Amino acid sequence: MPGFWSLSGLATGTAAWELTARLDTGAADCLFDRSYAEVLQLPDSGVERQYRTVTGSFLAIGHEIEIETIGLQ
Repeated sequence: MPGFWSLSGLATGTAAWELTARLDTGAADCLFDRSYAEVLQLPDSGVERQYRTVTGSFLAIGHEIEIETIGLQ
């Protein structure tokens, strides 16, 4: 699995949260568990996108947020 683990921060205009995340600099999107969306007070609506993996597929809702890791935003 590509990427590396790093202490990262997620933020919206109203909330922020620190977590350890696997970062893949070649990825088009970043996926996080719904619980982080709730902590960041993101709405249930957004850009819907279907993802497919070798174990199945799932629907995700996209939002624009800030990600900070190793001092970079």
